[in-house]
Amino acid sequence: MKKRTSVYFARLFALLALLAAIAAVYFVATNALDEDSSKPTKQERRQQQKEKQAEEPEPKIKAATYEVKSGDTLTRISYLSGVKVTKLIELNPETDPQGLVIGEVLKLR
Repeated sequence: MKKRTSVYFARLFALLALLAAIAAVYFVATNALDEDSSKPTKQERRQQQKEKQAEEPEPKIKAATYEVKSGDTLTRISYLSGVKVTKLIELNPETDPQGLVIGEVLKLR
């Protein structure tokens, strides 16, 4: 009877040792990968985002007016021209922002 109990504990101990070894290998591997990775830190990512936001996109349209095409919205026109939506509405008070008409000419400046 004593032999069975000792075999049981030996097998249990072997299983626990195996699980501990697997866990140790996992933690060592993940720590090694973290140290070698070239991923930017949170602070570096925030700085990069601030720099991107600070850069003003160069307008793709340099004209003083824009003719509305199929599928255009004020947001799209704003993106293309570099003029803010509020400025577009201010420059074109007679235009309905929800109902742009194809061929309608909008002032950009």
